[in-house]
Parts: sequence; C-alpha cells; structure tokens
Amino acid sequence: MNNRNTPQIYDFTIVGQGLAGSILAYELLKYNKTVLVIDDNHKSASSSMAAGIINPITGMRFVKTSHVEILLPAALTLYHQLEKILKTPLLHHTQMIRLLHNRKEAEQLEKRIQDPAYHHWLGQYHPANTLAKFNDEFGSIDQLQSSWLDVPQCLSAIRHWLQSCNPTTTTYLQGTIDDANIKIIKSRQGNIIRLQSLQDEKIQPVNTHSLIYCRGYKDQFNHFFKWLPFQCAKGEILSLRANKALPPTLVNFGQWLIPIDPFTIKTGASWDRESLNQEITAKARIMLLNKIKVLYNIPGLEFEVIDQQAGVRPCTKHRTPFIGSHPEIESIKIFNGFGAKGSLLVPYFAKEFAKELCHTTSDKQTLLTECDIKRYWHGN
Repeated sequence: MNNRNTPQIYDFTIVGQGLAGSILAYELLKYNKTVLVIDDNHKSASSSMAAGIINPITGMRFVKTSHVEILLPAALTLYHQLEKILKTPLLHHTQMIRLLHNRKEAEQLEKRIQDPAYHHWLGQYHPANTLAKFNDEFGSIDQLQSSWLDVPQCLSAIRHWLQSCNPTTTTYLQGTIDDANIKIIKSRQGNIIRLQSLQDEKIQPVNTHSLIYCRGYKDQFNHFFKWLPFQCAKGEILSLRANKALPPTLVNFGQWLIPIDPFTIKTGASWDRESLNQEITAKARIMLLNKIKVLYNIPGLEFEVIDQQAGVRPCTKHRTPFIGSHPEIESIKIFNGFGAKGSLLVPYFAKEFAKELCHTTSDKQTLLTECDIKRYWHGN
C-alpha cells in the first residue's frame, strides 16, 4: 500500500463501515482529510439488514422523536446528496399507515390529533374497519414525513465509492483489527495510533492520528469502551413473496412492513436481549409470519419466505448515541449506539462530529453534548 520506509499517517481511521462509519467517512472527506475505512465485509453489521425506516412518531403514546425538527432535515439532505454522488436511488418516500391495537391507543391518538404541534406529523384518521385490505379493528392513522432508506444498497454504493476515491486521501480495507495490538506512539506531530495486526489481508501496519470505532454491538466488548452502558438487542427480519398483489404502503402494526414490489415485502423485527448473535431462529420466523397472516384482509393470500436475516442492534441504556474521545486517550474515539433509529440519527450527528473533529465547530452548542461519552466515565 505504501513504501515501507515512509508509511502514510492517516488523519482518521474508521473501524466499521456500517451506516455510522460510512456517513462519518463521507463527512470527514469534505474537509480534505485522509481517511482509512476498515471493515470485515459487514460480517457483524446490523446496518446490512436494517429496515432503514425513518418514522418521526413512535411509541404507544405517539411521541415525536426528540429533536426531530433538527434531525429529519439533516437526514433528508444527506441522503439526497448521496443519491447524486453515488448515482443510485436510496431514499424512498412512501406513505405509512399505523394500525391501532386497542381502545387505549385510539384514545391517546385522539389527544395527539388535537395537538397543533403534531399536525405536521399525523395525517388522516381512518375509523375501524374502513382500511381496504387490512384488518383494522381499532382504526388507523396516516403518519406523515415517513420514508425508508435502502441501507444495504447505501452501504454497497458507499463502499464502491470509497474504493474508487483517490488512494492518497481515501482507502478502504477489508479486514479486522485486534484491539490488544494497538500501540500509541508519541511524536512531534502528536500521538500516532499504530494498528499492529490487520487480519484477512497481508498488509503492513497502519498509522493514524485518530482511531474511530463504529463497529456496532461488537464495541460493547471493546477493550477501550467496555465501560459504556450498551443494551444491545437482537432482531430478525423476513423477506416474503405473496401470491397476490399487496398495497404499496409502509405499515406500522407493532412490527414494520416495507413494500419492495407489488408481491414482495420485508417485515420485522423480533426483539431479543439474551441471544446476541446473528443466527436465524424458527421462533422468530413463526412469530413474524403469524403477525403478517393476521395483518391483511385479502382472501386466499399466502406467503413464501424467501429470506431470513438476523443482526444485533447497538442500543444504549439511555437511548442516546455514544460519541466522543476516550477520557484518557484523546486519539481513540467512538461513534456508535444509534440503535433502531440510525437512519434518522446518523446524518446529523456525523456532520456535527466531523465538524468537531476538524475543529470547525462554532460556539453554538449542538446535540453532541447530550451524547458525550465522558459522562459515563468513572476512572475505569
């Protein structure tokens, strides 16, 4: 990769090319920084199977996602930028229907509809048993400003883009690193991180000024960040093919449903905090199929399972991401913990973190302060 006598020193090395690592790399490159991205070909990335749903209103009480007025414009702007650069469609603006589960939810929705702060997010209410092709015993509501990101396509396109960039500024390596073999070298240029052992490819050691971990749930075992309060959860999804045409709408029915084409849908996801692995299970498949079977009101409708995937979401105890530098080793950082809302959260935080890393942040406070990992440090 480089002359052995004059190894390149990268400004930033990002470990993990899931959604967080991909978008952070893109933002850092805007500042003309040299960036190395190392990834294990998404072997452990929950992003590679993520639904990518951007849904501003969630929960049984129909609550707006915190700071959604800031987060949503940042996400839409970023994904439209990427579509132009990568020359591929990524973001799909599709109507979302939310089915109500019981009278309590219907009563809570009635209150929200009366709140002017929610008029921008909640659309038409459909009384019980009026929604064509769905079983809607307690009614439903149109959720506005919803969309879904094709995350696997996004990651694949960004990977190819990174590989095609000028190798003097951007490098993509397929491999893994051993945290125990990282060395910190003091120099006139400041600390240099040396990655001693890169597996899967025979290459020389890598030198970098900043090492940023974006490895999803695997960073809960990270030698440097094991003190962070991860609360990861496994999820499984199904891809299904129907024998009859289905409505072209996103559906929130306790689970989510994404229409891929008139006969194909994706649905999920299960939730398991105990078995944190990427193995698919019959239990999750049966549960998801049973929920889909009672969702539609289409006589003679049958489904075939064409794919099943499992991944582990990097959720956190306080439902805020983990962003910042190690309290004792400034040059080792983390950008992680976006959980099930990564498609909405990552663009804003990647942009602001890149500003901070490149010393261009204004005096105006950003949401980064709420996510600073130093608040969890107790001299571990």
